[in-house]
Amino acid sequence: RWDSVASEWVLTGGWRRTFNPDGTTSRSVPIVEERLKLPEGPDYFKQSVPELQKMSIRQLQEKIADLQSQGVDVESLRRALQTKIALPLGCIVMALVAIPFALTIGKRGAMVGVSAGVAIAVIFWGTIGVFEQLGNYQLLPSFWAAWGPN
Repeated sequence: RWDSVASEWVLTGGWRRTFNPDGTTSRSVPIVEERLKLPEGPDYFKQSVPELQKMSIRQLQEKIADLQSQGVDVESLRRALQTKIALPLGCIVMALVAIPFALTIGKRGAMVGVSAGVAIAVIFWGTIGVFEQLGNYQLLPSFWAAWGPN
């Protein structure tokens, strides 16, 4: 825990271990209470959760590079970056697929074409959700989780 009055860390209930050069433990001593002065306070260890929806593509790329240099797993951020690029293009895909159905009048009427377009849109958005979840569980790479429905 952090002692804000003394500006130091208070360690309790742990172990201090000394390791040999071959990696084996040479000595273990329980820590009842020990005070440790470090230049890093609690704010250093707090990771801010980025608001991905509010970040631009450039900001997201910089955040990925920064966190990756710190050794943090950035797979979810990569997926968010790919989705941020792929999702607007999904509107173009939907328009290209739905236009022929919307313009079909024929014997059945315009409502059949419009209904088919709406059905395709629902299927498309459902597919986006499925691919997103497959990406969240890392069953698909980030690229395919974002671009697969398109």
